[in-house]
Amino acid sequence: MTWNQLTALSAIAALALLPIALLTSPIWGIWLLLERRGRRRRGRRALLPHAERTLVAYCEAMIRGDQVLGFAHVAERMDRFLSAEDSPRGWRNALLLTLMEYAPTLVLGLPFSRRGLAARRRFVDRHLTGASPVFRLLTFGKQLVRMAYYSDDVARQQMGFVPPDERRGHAPVAARGKVR
Repeated sequence: MTWNQLTALSAIAALALLPIALLTSPIWGIWLLLERRGRRRRGRRALLPHAERTLVAYCEAMIRGDQVLGFAHVAERMDRFLSAEDSPRGWRNALLLTLMEYAPTLVLGLPFSRRGLAARRRFVDRHLTGASPVFRLLTFGKQLVRMAYYSDDVARQQMGFVPPDERRGHAPVAARGKVR
């Protein structure tokens, strides 16, 4: 299933829940207003506070072993990346991070960032590794977490990553000639 198909399926589910959303809209409106104020207080341009907590919690659960960097920088990097992109699809990242936070309530009973580290790691191992159909959309979020953590030069060096341009025997695309 493609990202657009999943988005369409999510939209259909949202339409089915529309009556409940309309009844609770004053509560959600106040929550969103408070989240936006929290974003400004923290100096973020794109990430809302709940999305920042979610990103850090997923990093703690997914990045194991020796952490070269703390996880606080991950939210800052993701905020810079999302605010640098001028994409009409930027709302998808915010929606994905919100789903990553609240979808685990189907299994865990609490939002993801409110659970202990052991429970979060179990959730990642059980539901995001095998990509069960219910949580398949959240596997896109794993890529966001990895991108945010490993975009730092120190983290890349620690894991031994060598950019393609610096690899031996690598020729730039222009020097290779035309592809036949």
